[in-house]
Amino acid sequence: MPFFVCSVVVFAVFVLSVPLVEGDVSFWWLLVWFGGAVGAHTFPNAVATDALWEQSRATSSPLKIVGYPIVAVSKVVNVLRFLWIDLVYAVGLYLAAKSLLGVVAF
Repeated sequence: MPFFVCSVVVFAVFVLSVPLVEGDVSFWWLLVWFGGAVGAHTFPNAVATDALWEQSRATSSPLKIVGYPIVAVSKVVNVLRFLWIDLVYAVGLYLAAKSLLGVVAF
């Protein structure tokens, strides 16, 4: 759940920051920095990933279908953290917010 909540918060912050960047407002960097910092820490660490794996295996709820892919992606992200792959996710959210606002504006 924190992954989804943080992703939505970061996306909302980026949606707010894109017009500021385009409008040359002097404090745009504050929102971009906040979104990037939170976005880069959105993926769970190895301990939380292992706990999600155990909970997904133990439950009979159909929500475990969501848990398994998140565990798989988190494992890959944890291996690639030395490449700052989690920051790439934050940049991807920024680009998605920018393209959303570009589509809405036209």
